[in-house]
Amino acid sequence: MITPERFTLSLIIPAYNEEENIEEVVKKVFLFLPEISYSFEVIVVNDGSSDRTGEILARLEKKFKKLRVITHASNYGYGAALLSGFAAASQEWIFFMDGDGQFDIRDLILFLPYIGKYQVIAGYRKKRMDKWYRIVYARIFFLFCYLLFGIQIKDINCAFKLIRGELLKQLKLESKGATINAEMLAKMKIMGVTIKEVGVEHFPRKRGRETGGNLAVVVKALLSLAILSWKIRDFQAENKYREKQ
Repeated sequence: MITPERFTLSLIIPAYNEEENIEEVVKKVFLFLPEISYSFEVIVVNDGSSDRTGEILARLEKKFKKLRVITHASNYGYGAALLSGFAAASQEWIFFMDGDGQFDIRDLILFLPYIGKYQVIAGYRKKRMDKWYRIVYARIFFLFCYLLFGIQIKDINCAFKLIRGELLKQLKLESKGATINAEMLAKMKIMGVTIKEVGVEHFPRKRGRETGGNLAVVVKALLSLAILSWKIRDFQAENKYREKQ
């Protein structure tokens, strides 16, 4: 297994109106990460929150030296928050998870045996603890991703992924909204990236309001997938050109 001295990590947490959860999530992260990495940083992207999320993060940033807070002036979207975090990341491996407390950061231990063997380790929720309609929306989203891009990964939008930072730069991600994971995985498929899927625990949201279960958001995401399919064709053509050089 890789040693903490060799595993350098940037952890990205997008956050939107998570005043009831973000402090607990950040504190758990800082309790755990020293166990697995000597060199790490935590980047929380406050995506235009209108509650006390920004205030809480400003206080936490003073307490934790390895915490960096990026603040968006408006709510630009989940993908935009991840892109800001990816651009700011400086370590060899990049990991992202949500700030709502539905994942346990300690499950990252399950990924460590696969570092060096795979370019991406992608978590999938062994039992998704969301409301029924969110699970239905997820299945529809999966079907569209399979039909448009041939993606067969178990849990496309699971916000628990570990990726080589060098690889992320090559992907040239653009999606600002909910299609960010689909774009990521579609481009990885084209590039022949090796991916290991690992089951992780998922917990019900205890506090705060979910933002991804709105039907309008889902319809917008499906329309965005159709638009994304054209961009993916361009990426595929570019990738074939690079391979010939």
